[in-house]
Amino acid sequence: MQIKKFQHKGYFAVTFAILLLVTLVQVLHLQLAGMNLFFDEAQYWSWAKSPAFGYYSKPPMVAWMIALTTSVCGDGEACVRLSSPLLHLGTALIIYKIAEILYTREKAFYSAITYITMPAVVLSSSLVSTDPSLLFFWALSILFFIKSLKENLWRWWLLTGVAAGLGMLSKYNMLLFLPSVIIYLSFSQNGRKYLFTTKFWAAGVVALLIFLPNVFWNFQHGMVSFAHTGDNARGAGVALHPAKMLEFVGSQFGVFGPILFGTLIVIISKMRSNLTYSEERLLIWQILPLFILITSISLLARAHANWAAPIYVPATILVVSWLLENRKKKLLLVSIGLHVFVAVLFLNITFIEKIPGIKLNSVTTDLKSGKIKDPMLRIKGWKELGEGVTTLLKAYPDSILLTDARKIHAELLYYVQPHPVKAVKWNPGGKVGDHYDLNSDMGDKIGKNFLFVTMRNSIDSDVATYFNDAERVGNIEINPHGDLGVNYYIYKLSGFKGYGK
Repeated sequence: MQIKKFQHKGYFAVTFAILLLVTLVQVLHLQLAGMNLFFDEAQYWSWAKSPAFGYYSKPPMVAWMIALTTSVCGDGEACVRLSSPLLHLGTALIIYKIAEILYTREKAFYSAITYITMPAVVLSSSLVSTDPSLLFFWALSILFFIKSLKENLWRWWLLTGVAAGLGMLSKYNMLLFLPSVIIYLSFSQNGRKYLFTTKFWAAGVVALLIFLPNVFWNFQHGMVSFAHTGDNARGAGVALHPAKMLEFVGSQFGVFGPILFGTLIVIISKMRSNLTYSEERLLIWQILPLFILITSISLLARAHANWAAPIYVPATILVVSWLLENRKKKLLLVSIGLHVFVAVLFLNITFIEKIPGIKLNSVTTDLKSGKIKDPMLRIKGWKELGEGVTTLLKAYPDSILLTDARKIHAELLYYVQPHPVKAVKWNPGGKVGDHYDLNSDMGDKIGKNFLFVTMRNSIDSDVATYFNDAERVGNIEINPHGDLGVNYYIYKLSGFKGYGK
């Protein structure tokens, strides 16, 4: 028994050491790469400056995570993103524990390493988004659910509810965790009895109570988060789009990895034979409901590649177990090696311009001449724009920053110094199309002056008439590579008359 315990600790120590090393590399990359924030990231940062139980398009967890990390190490880009690699480290450790309980320490080791090197996880660790916390709490919910089934103790059921509730505050996909659990228990001879126990429903009540503040916030704000999520799923209308469905399914080969996703398809195609053991049933029913739903959405409207991300927590364990049981360990090692190679390429993509003979540009890729279209183009230039607007705001200190686009607004809130917390977004029609429309109030700014940042070359008919005077005072061109300039026009708007002019 002592020898077994020692071996267990040694196995876990090696796993933890590898996971920690990968995470440290990712954190170091955040610091050295110096990437500007993507506009969604800048928006989440601005949310973090006004803690709430909800925001226009997402539940609050991503903002809470940013508020936590920036309170420790400041508002630099690396610190804004810091929660992502740390949460993925936590998820990998939870996956280890789940696989150890269901299978063996060997499968636990390979499951954790497979997860931390997965292409989607490597990319996600370099950005701040809603996915890292969703995956962490989804994994934690599975772990506590398994402990609940094995020991049937109140603490595990209640912790399952807590984890699921926090997952719902991370991303609304987490709402599908409960149906997955109910389906599994309904098809499980030993699990069916739990559907009628106080402990099971108490866990559901706990999850709901944790989620309720976000529901109340939505009621107070016209249900905007739920409506936005529904609009994303519906797209332009109900119609069949088989090409989009194939595009979504194809994207999963990149998200999960070609070997892993291919193996998952094989497992699902042989689902009847793979439902022999309770472990397989539990994992498969954590995969199928969400994957079928998102695939159906992609057929009817559209679906982003990361919408199915939670399935790869149980799928990692299921696929690794299947490969090892079917004596395909070499194939698993090839998959891990391929993912490590892709990860190294990605982590060095910001330094690709330093390779002799390589020339990044904004237009096209031509490998023969060494030209590569910059994959980071959309996040470049925001700092320079912020510096230019900062200079103009200093020249017109009586002016309030005004924008007409969410992307510009979010980036300037972050990159203008000091942060223009009183900035507002132009919205004469009053339609709420993003978080800043929801929170921008021009009604109390009659007679005020503004510095308007826009991509419009002319504002005579649709903006200038709302002011006593309007003049262009600047033009900022962002041109990372000298071959494609993006122009931003700056106007001094004096004496706001009100939207009802």
